[in-house]
Amino acid sequence: TTWGRHGSTAASHAFRPGICDPSTPTDICQPTCVAADLDCCCPDTSRDTPCQCVGGDVYRGACTGCPWEGENRADESEAVCDALDHAHPGWIDDLPIVTPERRPSQKDQVWTAKVIDIVGERPTGWPVITRRGDTIGLRSVPHRSPWGGYDVAAATAEAHLTQRP
Repeated sequence: TTWGRHGSTAASHAFRPGICDPSTPTDICQPTCVAADLDCCCPDTSRDTPCQCVGGDVYRGACTGCPWEGENRADESEAVCDALDHAHPGWIDDLPIVTPERRPSQKDQVWTAKVIDIVGERPTGWPVITRRGDTIGLRSVPHRSPWGGYDVAAATAEAHLTQRP
């Protein structure tokens, strides 16, 4: 704050956790997502040498409990699914899809109790898969499951299932 923003994070093109994605180290494998901003940071694009910047963002699933990182992905939710496969093998195979009556909130005790009643108890960091309307979107939202894990859109989980080997 004192020295202002110098754009060093964007200019480095380094992978880092998103603002809301888990970043605290854990004793066991837990999923997170890291992203690299590949947008152009060249100060002068009118020079003789053309800019070599790629542009856009790239994502990787990562783990807060070990050094594992997944493949580069163009989509954030794909990277989250990769991290879930690493940290919680089988999460997608036996997890029922929950249809919230309203947009779930992290502090919504009624929604939490209903999901636990449908799904059963799960370990810390376990995700929830929700069927969402078109207005809510498909982003995998960290910390929104009753167990502190990601809330993955059903359409995202279904697409991930079809891409698995």
